[in-house]
Amino acid sequence: MKSKFSNIIKVFLSMPFTSFFLCFLKNKRGAVVIEFFFMILLLLIMFAFMADLVLIRTTQGKLDNVSYSLVNVLRERTLFYNQRQELNTDDARQIKQLAAFLLYGDKYRENDIDVTVEFWRPSVGNNYLILGDKSTCSPYIALNEQSMLTLSPNAEDDVAQKVPTYQVTLCMNVSSLFKRLVLDPSSRLNNSIRSSSWSVGL
Repeated sequence: MKSKFSNIIKVFLSMPFTSFFLCFLKNKRGAVVIEFFFMILLLLIMFAFMADLVLIRTTQGKLDNVSYSLVNVLRERTLFYNQRQELNTDDARQIKQLAAFLLYGDKYRENDIDVTVEFWRPSVGNNYLILGDKSTCSPYIALNEQSMLTLSPNAEDDVAQKVPTYQVTLCMNVSSLFKRLVLDPSSRLNNSIRSSSWSVGL
């Protein structure tokens, strides 16, 4: 009886369907392991993206605040610059040191950032000046481009004259895997995050 039963089991196990079913049972653990691996990999990518996004947005917010503050300092020509409208290299150096102080609390860390300052008065010929780290931190739209013409208002005492405009551009090198996916071209330059702010002079 036992021999007959064992023969039946052998015949059942030798059937193609049975072999397939047994292989499926054997490989099910492997399939679970593979699924678990891909889920862990997906979660790691999601966490890396979220951490990268926080870093990018935090840095971008700091640069926006600092560039806005600096251009408001630069535009105060009467208060800080004895009514001198044109920029010079000392202005660019001081603005860069001030940017380092606002970002890091140390004005001597100016090598950690790139700063470009611009001056333009469209009614006085081609009176455009750009100073600072213009080779490594160029503005996305320069002040003397055609699209910026209408941004400079007429002077109150002489409508034929345009009020000079100023722009400050900051660039900070940030290692990021998803920077090109998150930021638009105006907010990035090579490996750096970029921020520009402009204003009219006072």
